[in-house]
Amino acid sequence: DQFRAVAEASGFRVFNGVVSDASGGVSGISRISIAQASGGTAEIAADTLAMSGGWNPSVGLSSHQRGRPTWRDDIAAFVPGDCPPGMTVSGAANGDFS
Repeated sequence: DQFRAVAEASGFRVFNGVVSDASGGVSGISRISIAQASGGTAEIAADTLAMSGGWNPSVGLSSHQRGRPTWRDDIAAFVPGDCPPGMTVSGAANGDFS
């Protein structure tokens, strides 16, 4: 993947997995544990943790109003489904990223 190659060429370590723990205290994060997809755990000292969920529509507001999200294969994400009367979702919140 070209982005992984650029990151690694720039000196960034790239992990394939999920953050399983972030340790620290009132002064902030000091250590991050990563459960790797290949198995095992990576422990790294860190003072910052940044994450991206990718391009995901906002389903929170409609879900809080008892709307049920629906899956769209074309964007590989959930979008607001049945919204309560009077609610309309449009644009990126409804999966239109153009």
